[in-house]
Amino acid sequence: MKKALLCIIFLIISTQQVKSTPMWNISNDWICNPKLHTKIDINGNIIGINELAITTTIDFNNSKIVSSTGSVGIIIDKIEVKNPNRYIENILVIDWKGWGKYSTVITHNLETNQFWNWKSSGMSRGTIYSAYSKCKPI
Repeated sequence: MKKALLCIIFLIISTQQVKSTPMWNISNDWICNPKLHTKIDINGNIIGINELAITTTIDFNNSKIVSSTGSVGIIIDKIEVKNPNRYIENILVIDWKGWGKYSTVITHNLETNQFWNWKSSGMSRGTIYSAYSKCKPI
């Protein structure tokens, strides 16, 4: 009986540890598929929805990200931020050749076990572009 109880406790603890692991320790290869892309002016008027859909693949072994547009970025830093039992933010600092250094955040929702990448840009140009992609190991 003691052994069975210890096995159950060990299984629960080990499952929780795997669940709260940064994405680069879960898999070396990931794909982020677009789910929503919006283009809105600074007054809130919708200009376009899903006009652009960029898929990205992440290769942690070779520290690179490749987009479906052909751009290749080098991962120069990885940081994890945990909110226990809720989410992990997997923050990647990427050097996109010709564009400079950018960060991207892929949030692992621990309750749903889903990985989401989102970003907004363009505010200074008057048009706000937002993209949402769901990521998964490949």
